[in-house]
This record gives sequence, structure tokens and C-alpha cells, in this order.
Amino acid sequence: MAFPTFGARLAETAHVQNILIMILYFGMGMTTEFSLLVKGLKDFRLHIFTQICIFLLAPAVSFFFFYGITQLFDFIPAAVGILFLGALPTTITSCIMLTKHSQGNVVGSMYNAMLSQILGVFLAPMILTLLLRGHIGQIGSLWMIVFSLMQIMLLPLAAGQAIRYVFRSKVLAMGNIPEKVSFNVIFIILYVNLSYLMVSDLFYGSLIQLLVPAAASCIMFMTLMYANWLISGAASFPLPDRISIAYTGTQKTLAMGIPLAVLYFSENPEMAGQVSIVIVSYYVFSIFFSAVTIDKLAAAARRKTI
Repeated sequence: MAFPTFGARLAETAHVQNILIMILYFGMGMTTEFSLLVKGLKDFRLHIFTQICIFLLAPAVSFFFFYGITQLFDFIPAAVGILFLGALPTTITSCIMLTKHSQGNVVGSMYNAMLSQILGVFLAPMILTLLLRGHIGQIGSLWMIVFSLMQIMLLPLAAGQAIRYVFRSKVLAMGNIPEKVSFNVIFIILYVNLSYLMVSDLFYGSLIQLLVPAAASCIMFMTLMYANWLISGAASFPLPDRISIAYTGTQKTLAMGIPLAVLYFSENPEMAGQVSIVIVSYYVFSIFFSAVTIDKLAAAARRKTI
């Protein structure tokens, strides 16, 4: 019990998670080559379509699952995590790696992942407020949440990019060290939050109520994955773009999701903990399921074009 206890103590220590998130986004700023994004500006049709999938299609599907759960099981607090997933932007690291693995449009994924992260600071809290209206109380101030997200995400990202621009040769000489630091910080944040939940009565006392939304989040991911794939095909996007849309439009950021839950339910830590479990369930499932699924869909699409 000592290992999760240590993580729980970190979670209770003031500003620890904020510092970790700032390190994460600072590293992203140092490792992101914005000059590559300039090349993708001309492909505005792909960008508009992808952002619609992230901030319109996903929230609509998430509300459908949230409504279904509340109708079948009455109101389950953890089901709010479904709405959080719908509102969140995509994750930068995994969607780019998965797109590259499947020979998709990597520049398109990189551009839309970065764009969604920036837009998500403003859009995610607003979408959540719209979806949660009338369903739940004890919500933090919307503008304070946006301001906090700007401080701990956008400012470190800009600082990292400035460091990369000014000291480009030194940053490149560091190799993939900043990327590895950012990648490992994600798991430290995950460890801290899961440890906090494991040492509380929340994890075991509400296990059944947590399992239903967690399972629903996995089904929601599969629904979004196939919907993005089919709609992008109907819109006549080339195969590399369809792969990019499928990954970028369905992956959801753990790095923003958990801190957003903490900020959004600043007066209701129990709700924040339940939402975090649903976000983690979706994140883990999406990584494993998407890597297998898109390869098969892409292979089938290639056979049809031969």
C-alpha cells in the first residue's frame, strides 16, 4: 500500500499536478516543429473536417451515451466522464505515433492535434457547460477554468516553442530527451491520480457505478472510430487523410482531461475522481483498439483500390 500512498500524497500536495502538466506542455513546445505545420495550412478541408469530428461529432455522440446511461441506470455521477470525453481535444503524442504507424497523413494529424489543443482550452469548458446544464451542480467558474488552462498549458507550450526557436541547435542536440520527459510525465500524472483514487473509498465503494460508464466509454470510442472512418470515406478523403481523421478525431487527451476535471469540479473532488477513471479507461482502450483496427481498415481500403 506504500506505493499508491506515496502517489496519493503527491496528489494532495499543492501545485504538484499543475507543475507536472506545465513540464509536459513545455516539453511539447520544445519538440514540436511548427514549420511542418505551415506546410499543412493549405489542406484546410481536412482541418475543418477533423475539428468538426473532435468538437461537434464527439460531443454529440457522448451526449447520446450519457443520456442512455442516465435513462437506464438513473443518474450515475461517473457518467459525467462520458461528456468530458466528448468535449476534450485530441492527444498529441499518441495520435501522431499511431498515424505514422499506419502510414497516414502525419502532418495532418500533427496540425490538427496542436490546433485542437489550443482550441480545446476555450471550447472544452464551454461545451461541457452546455452539455451539463441542468444535470449537475458544484461546477467551478467557467472563466477561471479557462484562465487556469491557459496558464498551465498554453504558456508553457509557448515558452517551449520560444526556447526551440532561440536555441534551436542546442535543443536538436538534446535528441529525443524532451519528448521522453513529456511522455513519462503523462504516466506520472496518471499514477498520481490513480493512487489517490485507490487509497480512498471511492474506488472500491463505487466500483459498479464506475464500471458502467467506463465500459460505455470504450463502446463510445468504437462508435466514433467507425463513424469517422465511414464519414471520411463518404466525403472522398484519400486513404492517408482518412487514417489521420480516424486517429485524430477519436483520441482524447489524458493530459488535459484530468486537470480539467479537477478544475471543473474544484468544489466536488469526488466527482473529479470518478470522471478521471472514465477518462483513463477510454485513453487506455483507445490506444490498444485503434492500433489494431485502423491497420485492418486501411489494408481493406488498399485492396479495394488495387
